[in-house]
Amino acid sequence: PNLFVVTGSSVVQLGLQGWKVDRAITDDGIEYRADRFVVCAGAIGTPALLLRSNLDTPGIGEGIQDHPACTIALDLEPGTDVSAPMVSVLIDRNGSQILPLNHLHHAPGHGALIAGLLDVSSQGRVSLPHREGLPLVELDQLSTAADVAGLTDVVLDALRIAHLEVLEPVIRRAYLDSDGTPASSLGDD
Repeated sequence: PNLFVVTGSSVVQLGLQGWKVDRAITDDGIEYRADRFVVCAGAIGTPALLLRSNLDTPGIGEGIQDHPACTIALDLEPGTDVSAPMVSVLIDRNGSQILPLNHLHHAPGHGALIAGLLDVSSQGRVSLPHREGLPLVELDQLSTAADVAGLTDVVLDALRIAHLEVLEPVIRRAYLDSDGTPASSLGDD
């Protein structure tokens, strides 16, 4: 009885009475009043909403972090059975992960290894250059030496997996981008 939920509408601004939020204003101009509000607009939408609502508290939108990743595309050998459901097994490492995919629905004949860094130190920001406009997101990924080293380490481990002898009958080639840059071009240095 003390919860009111509205669906199919987005909050574009919060109304303030001093420092207290007393209403939420939706994209269709309706104002909803309440004693309490819970803001759950995500890592980008929440600071944008707070900034759009003229909250000028220092630090809003600062310190956003994301997980950089590198996808190593795998060209599978002809005849590799990809009719099975997509299979992935997460390889969880200290502060990073490798996600192997046995095939890709949108790219027949291909699989992937996705190497991602979870423990990051790089920090970015979300700002609102124009009150009515879209937020500006500056992730600033890989801006610290620790993040560069961490992603490099997990990508090299993913490459080692791609070149395991046991996978030779399945993987014809591993490459780094849509231009077909061979993964072997990275080398170990």
